[in-house]
Amino acid sequence: MFLLNLMSSPGAGKTKTLKKTISILKNELKIGVMEADIDSNVDARAIAATGAKVILLHTGGMCYLDADMTKQGLEGLGTQNIDLVMLENAGNLVCPAYGYIQKCHYSVCAGR
Repeated sequence: MFLLNLMSSPGAGKTKTLKKTISILKNELKIGVMEADIDSNVDARAIAATGAKVILLHTGGMCYLDADMTKQGLEGLGTQNIDLVMLENAGNLVCPAYGYIQKCHYSVCAGR
């Protein structure tokens, strides 16, 4: 199993990117998606419509998932029959940085 953590600012295209990736890879890989959100299920519903296995993780007001929340999400998703897990993280850019940006290895800026 490979885990991809996708994090960027609101409106940058995370959900659109996931939907396109799922449409391209769904016949080659078994895909699961962990949808992290501060307080909504809109993105999780959009991903569920693709047919990918999805679990919604409300962060309880936190601006990102920590390692324990990610582990719980993986356990809830059930990764036994999944090749690729994509995590649409809530995105630390929703809140002040406070140094969290250091956890990102790659970033995609809105509009680029």
